[in-house]
Amino acid sequence: MVITVKLFGHLREYLPGKKMLCRAETAEGSTVGDVLDDFGVPHDKPRVILVNSARARLDHVLSDGDVVAAFQVLAGG
Repeated sequence: MVITVKLFGHLREYLPGKKMLCRAETAEGSTVGDVLDDFGVPHDKPRVILVNSARARLDHVLSDGDVVAAFQVLAGG
């Protein structure tokens, strides 16, 4: 199946060419965690994950055409 992966901020360094978005093929039954592992995104990087604009966890099972977005967590005051 084909999905779109969008990584923002410092997470972009894990996509080919450090671009913000990439279309990727993944196996049926793959989870968000599997896809982030495929791109080498470390599990210890704080992030917010969305699938099709809805908050998701690493164990969320993906479907063909899904859009996975990950944002680095920002802090400030």
